[in-house]
Amino acid sequence: MSPRWSVRAVIYGVVSDGKFGCRICMRLGYASEKESPIDRINRKLHKLQAKVGEHGGKPKWMRWRTFDRICAELDKADRAWGLLVTARFGCLIDRM
Repeated sequence: MSPRWSVRAVIYGVVSDGKFGCRICMRLGYASEKESPIDRINRKLHKLQAKVGEHGGKPKWMRWRTFDRICAELDKADRAWGLLVTARFGCLIDRM
C-alpha cells in the first residue's frame, strides 16, 4: 500500500506567505510549459542556429554528417514556423 505522501528532493519556499512545499504542492510550473507553439519553434530555431555558428557555416570541429542533419532540422523548423505564423496572422496579411 502506497503512502499518501511521497518524498521530494527539492522544497521551495514562498517568501510572501512563509509556506514551504514541493513543485506539485506549490503548483509551480516551468516556463516552457506556458509557451505557445510559435515560442517553442523560435526556441528550437535559436538552439539549432547556435550549433551551426555565426554565419551559418560548418564549425571546424563538426562532422559533415552532423552539420547536414542540423541544417535539415533547421529547414524543417523554419517551415513549421512559417506555417504557424501564417495560420496565426494570415487574416492580417490578407487584409494588406
